[in-house]
Amino acid sequence: MNHVLKRTLTGLTVGGGVVALFLWCPLQAVSGIVIALSCLAQLEFYQMAKRYEPVAWFGLLSGVAWICWTAYGNANCLFAPIAPALAFFALCAWVLFRQRYKHPAGTIASTLLGFLYVPFLFSFFIRIIGLGSSPSAPRAGLYTLLAVIAMAKFSDTGGFALGLAFGKHKMCPAVSPKKSWEGLAGSVLFASVTACVFLAISRYYGWGSAVGAWNALTYPVAVAIGAAVAVLATIGDLVESRFKREFEVKDSATFMPAGMGGFLDMFDSFLFIPALVYLPLLCMNGS
Repeated sequence: MNHVLKRTLTGLTVGGGVVALFLWCPLQAVSGIVIALSCLAQLEFYQMAKRYEPVAWFGLLSGVAWICWTAYGNANCLFAPIAPALAFFALCAWVLFRQRYKHPAGTIASTLLGFLYVPFLFSFFIRIIGLGSSPSAPRAGLYTLLAVIAMAKFSDTGGFALGLAFGKHKMCPAVSPKKSWEGLAGSVLFASVTACVFLAISRYYGWGSAVGAWNALTYPVAVAIGAAVAVLATIGDLVESRFKREFEVKDSATFMPAGMGGFLDMFDSFLFIPALVYLPLLCMNGS
């Protein structure tokens, strides 16, 4: 089978599974799914960074604790502000007083980077889901996250399609030789159209009754948001590409067919986006 066709079919299958998950997954199970996906992606990161000897178990436990705190914790608890400092101190003490780590600074840095890059950013998935629900739209927060992810993934699709067809001017050849400015134009186009489609769906199903940000959007603003998400998704993809060059690996894992890599490769384009759009959504939600 043609590689492009095989990759397209794989992407459609994965995409269909993700949509089904958002449509029918029990809301009570969402936090557990986010934790499981975060752990798998974080473990892949630590496997890539193994030459720096990250303390994987510490990073994974910290990630699970952070996401659980985001989902179920009390932000006003007096322990909340000092918990990260205590965790950082515990990590430093563990590494510095054990002789097995040859480069303590690299071990601490890679462990913390794995936490910040994966579970910390994943925790904003939970925050967006928590923006609101109502009797008429109980899954509006979940669908808002779906809209954000869909914009990023259709951005990938547009970038791949137009880049393959028309890509001549390389964007960042030192990091990702296949990225082109023509592909970025395709990313912007597809992400903007996706944003407008979700805005139309939100108005039809009344998601704005639960997540007020949908009421504040207009189609020109949706186009602008789609364009911004496309740029952010491209940068997110380049960030992981730079990490993989540093770690001298092609993919974060190899279990996905058609050369699509692992979990972290699937998430790289939209890992940053929920964190970066959360504050604007929160502001629009309260307006």
